[in-house]
Amino acid sequence: MERVRQKAAVFHPELVQRKHPSIGAENAGRGAPFSREAWNGRMRACRGVGASLPPEQVEAFSHTHLKMLRETMPENFSVLHEISILKFQFL
Repeated sequence: MERVRQKAAVFHPELVQRKHPSIGAENAGRGAPFSREAWNGRMRACRGVGASLPPEQVEAFSHTHLKMLRETMPENFSVLHEISILKFQFL
């Protein structure tokens, strides 16, 4: 199914767009709080790491990533997340 990009990171299936035309979009950034360990866990669980690497490489990534976080980041920090809202007109 083809997807259409509208504004920053708003995606929606073409089928939905055909049946229910979009009438507007809003995008906003918001800081999500994380500790070093929580961010390391989130990165470990992402599809590019935990779901695609063998367990020993996941462990190596996690160890190296956490070491880097301890050296470069405060214990608690925020990561900017984009929030996208697409408004539809239901006919």
